[in-house]
Amino acid sequence: MLFSVRKPRKKLAYSKRANGLTSHQQVECKKIKKILQILSIKKRILIKLLQTLQARNDDDELEELERKESEMKRLDIAIKFYTVKYLRIMYWFDDEEYIEQIRRRKDLSHFSRMDCPIFFGFRKQDLERIMVALRIPDFVYMPDGSVLKGVEVFLRGLYELRTGENQHRISRNVFGFGDQPLQSRAFSWFIDYVYNNFHHLVHDNLEWFFRNGLIEQSAEAIKNKMHDLGTKYETVISSFLIYFRI
Repeated sequence: MLFSVRKPRKKLAYSKRANGLTSHQQVECKKIKKILQILSIKKRILIKLLQTLQARNDDDELEELERKESEMKRLDIAIKFYTVKYLRIMYWFDDEEYIEQIRRRKDLSHFSRMDCPIFFGFRKQDLERIMVALRIPDFVYMPDGSVLKGVEVFLRGLYELRTGENQHRISRNVFGFGDQPLQSRAFSWFIDYVYNNFHHLVHDNLEWFFRNGLIEQSAEAIKNKMHDLGTKYETVISSFLIYFRI
């Protein structure tokens, strides 16, 4: 009697979609998981190397540090890409919109020199200096767990201060990503960050305002705003100007 001995297939089915995945999708998921494991190991090694380079703080190693930081950014993009690909297969996750949103994420390079004074009230080169002066972090971690680039939070905050535009429109039309809650969280973080770190410069410090000519500018801004609201506010303006002897 002849017996057919055949090596059983590896069990590749996954619990979430075991009955829905084709054999090709199962193999693809297994391959993606291996890639993600390799990328995670490489990232851990790279983090330790970056920490070592940063601790040395050697000027001769600045070029090497910048190269490793660029490598880390590329590694993060690869991890995001394969994670989205895995989720799409496993959970019928439609990643087309998500990937498009990632592509549309904005930083300073997405705005022209003509855009910056109109959108943010400062020249493009001045915005770069302001970010350095304010020590805006590379990444901002929101209370809900979402992560935004520090430069994007900075620009979102400045844009809303400058224009007062509806938060949903800011997210969709200007930054091409998110909705009202995202803009609200970014704006709140920006305001809290600036206040908590720099309010001591202007709090109870009228000398600073006088020294930098900001009292006159403030008076002029209030005057123009009150004039737009109606003549009944003229007495308020007069009192303000008399009080500060302007």
